[in-house]
Amino acid sequence: QLKATECSNSVCCQIGTVWTFYYDRNKCLADQESHYNELIKLLKIYPSLNIPTLAPLPTMQPLQRYTPNYQNTPLVMPSVDMYQMYKQCVKNATDSFNARVAPLLANGAAESSLMIEAQIKKDQDIGTCQKLYRY
Repeated sequence: QLKATECSNSVCCQIGTVWTFYYDRNKCLADQESHYNELIKLLKIYPSLNIPTLAPLPTMQPLQRYTPNYQNTPLVMPSVDMYQMYKQCVKNATDSFNARVAPLLANGAAESSLMIEAQIKKDQDIGTCQKLYRY
């Protein structure tokens, strides 16, 4: 849990091309200055480098997060049966597979590349069902 001072002093800070979250704005400014000084040293050693010399680099306040108040909100379980939805999803994948392979089987092409593609598609569809419904 953050302290109020950490929230008010925190900042998103750019050092070079990287943005980093800092709890302390002064630490951000010190790191930016240090980075800037290193760039100046490099520019003196390698004058042909195209290094920006503007300092300090930009900073921005972290985005404010919405925190809902759950204390007075009753917990309501969804009425949807996720397992039934998962089973229907798998059934749809299987039905789609059967519709794809029926003509192949009727024509004696059970060993064809189309049959393999249909099986791969069915496996992908069932994998999607498992991800969606967490089964």
